[in-house]
Amino acid sequence: MGKIYTTLVFLLSFVGFATAQTWIPDTLFGTNSLLYVNPGAGDELSNFVLQPDGKIIAGGYDYDISFNGYNNIMIRFDACGTIDSSFGSGGIVKHRFDQRNRGFSYALHTGNKILCAGLQSNSNAGSDQIPFIARYNPDGSVDDSFGYNGTHALRFDSVTSGALYSVIPLADGRILCGGTVNASSYGGANGMGAMRFLENGMLDITFNTKGKVIYKKNTVFNPVRAALMQNGDVILTGRYADSNGNFHFVAVSYNQSGDLNYGYGTDGEFTDPVDLSEDYIGAYMGVQQDEKIVLASMRKDADDGIEVIRIMPGGYLDPSFGDNGHVNLVYDRIRCTGVKILEDSRILILCQYRVDYYSGAVICLLPDGSVDSGFGDNGLLFVNMNPGGTHQINDALELPNERILFGTGTFDMHFKGYTTHSNVPHISGDAFMLSTTGSGTFQWYLNGEAIPGETSSSCIPQANGDYTVEITSDSGCTLLSDPYTVNSVGINEPSLSELQIYPNPFSSEFQIKTGKEMKSVALFDPAGRAIISKANLNTSNLKLQTAGLAPGIYFLKVVVDGKPVVSKILRQ
Repeated sequence: MGKIYTTLVFLLSFVGFATAQTWIPDTLFGTNSLLYVNPGAGDELSNFVLQPDGKIIAGGYDYDISFNGYNNIMIRFDACGTIDSSFGSGGIVKHRFDQRNRGFSYALHTGNKILCAGLQSNSNAGSDQIPFIARYNPDGSVDDSFGYNGTHALRFDSVTSGALYSVIPLADGRILCGGTVNASSYGGANGMGAMRFLENGMLDITFNTKGKVIYKKNTVFNPVRAALMQNGDVILTGRYADSNGNFHFVAVSYNQSGDLNYGYGTDGEFTDPVDLSEDYIGAYMGVQQDEKIVLASMRKDADDGIEVIRIMPGGYLDPSFGDNGHVNLVYDRIRCTGVKILEDSRILILCQYRVDYYSGAVICLLPDGSVDSGFGDNGLLFVNMNPGGTHQINDALELPNERILFGTGTFDMHFKGYTTHSNVPHISGDAFMLSTTGSGTFQWYLNGEAIPGETSSSCIPQANGDYTVEITSDSGCTLLSDPYTVNSVGINEPSLSELQIYPNPFSSEFQIKTGKEMKSVALFDPAGRAIISKANLNTSNLKLQTAGLAPGIYFLKVVVDGKPVVSKILRQ
């Protein structure tokens, strides 16, 4: 198989971009593009959940040394990076049903309630750690109507331990979960498992007559995740050790009745021959819209980098992806920590950059498995959220208008926004017309007071003073520019009364008349770009044809007797 080699020579705190379509920190998110939250000790982000109202839940867990146990953690904030104080206590829910609750997967359920699945235990003994599913109300309080007082902790059988790593709401309110089955001191075997619950948190016995299935497989390692196909089939994916102690990708398929799909792969199972790392590193999964499944993990030899494969819905490698279904990514000191599929079918490989205090990085692949050279620097973007600290990218959330949010949690939780366009408002111009960079909606201010009607990206100063402009994004996030001082309004300027423009508003043309000869005329769009320009004039009467101009506000600059005058006009 072919390899893609890249050498990293960047400093840990450097974020580099080498192409025109660059991803840059989103200035409208948080403080300096970053939201930092410290809900407890040893915090770990599991995944993001996007609510219909645009608010974001970051779900995970933390370790609490005071009782030597774990809590489920949820943090809610908006797309601007502002904590939602109406959720939990000051925007944070920190809760456990027993001595240990580690929420490995979160999702929205009926009525915007929040599902959480993972591991629950009444002690620190490994054999007592078993899967659980719980539900919280929209405000973060426990939903006592679900399961047993909000939670349902149960083994895959009478003796095994294990955990759930996927929670998937079904359209009819039922819930599918997938996870790892572990032999315990009580007995049992290792493998992969799925459980299906009714809307109230009780087992759905129409699924394999028990509500759960176990696929026994030698030494399956966390995490095992589930995917739901459109026909109701369930795919479980993970990483296992063969009889020789070599680690490989594995996937199995069950139908919606809980029976093994023998037509999937070979007798219901897909395995891949590439040897994976023996370290405690999972097989991370992403599901495309066409139901192809992408898996990523580290190869056996660290120098051989990250192995990425794509599996067809029938349980065989996709020959159109990379080298006959395989892509091998070799980047210096980069380790895989997750997979995220974007809406345009590009694939993000979430990573950890291991140097000194390790930090985050992301690799982007095109749908065919080739590196997207337009992302970051030759496909690699460093996301350093905590300079001098330790973190890795645990999840990514794609947001509207070419925005993306990365999240991490190792000791604290950090969230950082990126975008493909700058929203920093920077004012330039002169006493006749000011314009600003950035995109969104605008409001201009003079000495801190809003100027009525000045809501485009350009502004004609009417008085001396400090001008600022505030940009508001489609998500309601705002950013105010630095002041721009104008102190020459009215100095040696011709009067607007010397300039007549009609009709205003205009449609296909308008007339300009002046008391003295015009030397030049220019028409600018709201961004300050000249779209019509005429020079070397010696006339006091001029007609401008404007066919093809879009409706909206424009700025007309006329030089009369060697001095400019600017007027706002409207194309209807």
